[in-house]
Amino acid sequence: MPVNMATTREDVGDEKDNPAVELGATLSLEILQIIKDSQQQHGLRHEDYQRYRGYCSRRLRRLRKALGFKMGNKHKFTGKKVTTEILSDNSSPNETTTDEAKERLYESLLSECRDAIQAVREELRVDPAQKQRERSLEPDSGKVSSLQYLHSYLTYIKLSTAIKRNVAMAEALQKQMSESVKDEGKRVLRPQDLIRLYDIILQNLSELPQLSGVEDDKTFQAEVELKTLVYKAYRCFFIAQSYVLVKKWSEALVLYERVLKYTSEAQTQTLKFTNDLQDLPDMKDLVARVNAEKYSVQAAAILDNEDVSEMVSQLQVKDNKPLSECLDVFRIDPSLVTKHANLVRFPPEFQPIPCKPLFFDLALNHATFPALEDKVEQKGRGGLTGYIKGFFGFRG
Repeated sequence: MPVNMATTREDVGDEKDNPAVELGATLSLEILQIIKDSQQQHGLRHEDYQRYRGYCSRRLRRLRKALGFKMGNKHKFTGKKVTTEILSDNSSPNETTTDEAKERLYESLLSECRDAIQAVREELRVDPAQKQRERSLEPDSGKVSSLQYLHSYLTYIKLSTAIKRNVAMAEALQKQMSESVKDEGKRVLRPQDLIRLYDIILQNLSELPQLSGVEDDKTFQAEVELKTLVYKAYRCFFIAQSYVLVKKWSEALVLYERVLKYTSEAQTQTLKFTNDLQDLPDMKDLVARVNAEKYSVQAAAILDNEDVSEMVSQLQVKDNKPLSECLDVFRIDPSLVTKHANLVRFPPEFQPIPCKPLFFDLALNHATFPALEDKVEQKGRGGLTGYIKGFFGFRG
């Protein structure tokens, strides 16, 4: 039966004045009403007993897991008695770390959200406003009912909780990776583990703007877009880290530049918000890490041991040619910095040369001379008499 502790305002005032009043005297728990509501929401309305049985089993399992009060395992049942010490202990006996406790709380909250969303979906199936909205040619047309707003709100809580859980898991994995302690028997953490988490975060963020009733909320849309840029930057950063592990330097550098692009856009959009977005990580730390990694990758690309050794072996001098004969080729010759540098051949080798130079008149073949036949004939006919006349200046 339900426990009904009705009190008047005077009684409440008396209880506040009296510090000896116990906590149990101020609680009211309608057990029967809670059971009836659960039965109606989880199958008994339609006489679906199998569904209600599964709901009870899942709910009981979640409670035992959250309280650390498990009855054995899958193969063996081990009963436990409920004692006062167990009920008064607020912490789980199986709780070992804070991260594990947070994960259990997130899982419990997500399970509750899924159950609540399933109950609202059943109500929406018989909601006239939802049927009218589905029949409409435009899905976004029509007034959003209260049940639809409730469904959007519960879905928002579920997606936000999933994002917070994955962000917490990613931060824990980053902390473990930074410690870089290799224990035998444990799997080595890789950047791919973080990439999968950020993929899930981005998928959850992409579902938020599609909720009914928030299509016209520009502030909400801008906030989701900003968060998407931030987590895209982190995802891109760890993709670059995975390329670094396989020594793909050029791909890693391109991805680091994309991370800086995302962070720059996110910082620009952050200035548009008047309220502080406390759940977002600091972009300055990521930018500092990216710049440090860029310089490391550039140095590693130049000083890669295998490539440099092979290149040096190709450039080393394998003959005795002097430097004067190899001016157009880069070569590594350690002897050039010593006192016995091989600069030129000394003494120089003898080369055969002609003793006298031969000159050829190449223009003679192209020269044209005047005709001299008439002058040669005159000299032949005159003889001695013509020669004497010509000598004394007599001409006929």
